[in-house]
Amino acid sequence: QKFLENNKFKTDQEETLKSILADYIQSQNYADSVQVTGTTADGDGNKTGDIVATINYKGSAHDLAIEVKFSTNFPQGGVASKSNTATSFRAQTDTATSQIIESRKNRKSRYAMIVLDKSLNIHSETPEIHFIPEAQGIIVKVDLLANDYSNLEIAYDLLRQMTISSIPINLDFAVLEYLLTDLSTVLGRQKRITESSKNIINQLEKSHKENVKEVISLSSMYEAELKALQVTITQTTRIMKQWLTTGNLSADDAFETYMKPKANAEWTAEKMKHTEMLNLHQKMVREKTKHEAESKTVSKPEDEKTDTKATKVKSSKINYEDMLVAKLKELLKAAGKPVSGKKADLIERLNE
Repeated sequence: QKFLENNKFKTDQEETLKSILADYIQSQNYADSVQVTGTTADGDGNKTGDIVATINYKGSAHDLAIEVKFSTNFPQGGVASKSNTATSFRAQTDTATSQIIESRKNRKSRYAMIVLDKSLNIHSETPEIHFIPEAQGIIVKVDLLANDYSNLEIAYDLLRQMTISSIPINLDFAVLEYLLTDLSTVLGRQKRITESSKNIINQLEKSHKENVKEVISLSSMYEAELKALQVTITQTTRIMKQWLTTGNLSADDAFETYMKPKANAEWTAEKMKHTEMLNLHQKMVREKTKHEAESKTVSKPEDEKTDTKATKVKSSKINYEDMLVAKLKELLKAAGKPVSGKKADLIERLNE
């Protein structure tokens, strides 16, 4: 706890977030800038709003305030629950909502975000990217332990779009909450699948068992879902940006977000492609096993038996490898990918 309260730790994290945002801004070719406010305070001496990003767009500059709060189980709060009539009319403690409002006031920004550490707020039910309409800001969770700040980039892009867009006054922010919740769920699933697939496949590859079948099977399952998830992320992000500009969520877009037909189609197509590869591998294994069994039953004189058996096994192995490599190259060629390399390279490239 002392470590978490240490001011140097907080300052270091502010600098880390600033660098990550600066790199992201550069990668997107935005004309924005970002700086740590340090000890700079408003007229009342309030320093809330640790980082300020200046959004430069079409000759106009708008500040976006970012508060960093890496403490354990920091509460979300809310305007309705800010006080207790039995004790006081005043807010009794800092919350994510109050910090967003303070940041906006101190840094004169239209919107603000507060960044929390996911690993320190494990009991919080709040989505990893959560918009609070009454505070006009976002709660975003990053993962310090995993060095994962991807949610920060998404939240920044969203608030940037909201800042520069001519958002209708009667915009229903419940729609934004719905889209963000869906996006957060999909992003969370994507991260879990990616981590899980790497761990399991690495364990299989390190074992001494015949596990090519298992590796291909798991790879196909994970790759299919990851590609479908990426389709969903792209679609939801597009729909969200369009809604922020127009204020309208069409029936087609609502259906796409809820039922995800394009993502399901991608998932089915990927599963079929990888299932074909798995079936090919199983067929090759059966053929190899059959040839080896037949070679053992061939009756030859003792002085010829060993050499003949070895020749047949070797021949069957070459046939098996050649057929598998040929089919892999055929699949790669159909996918428009390079066909050079060894069998392991071809399998890896097909799974990319």
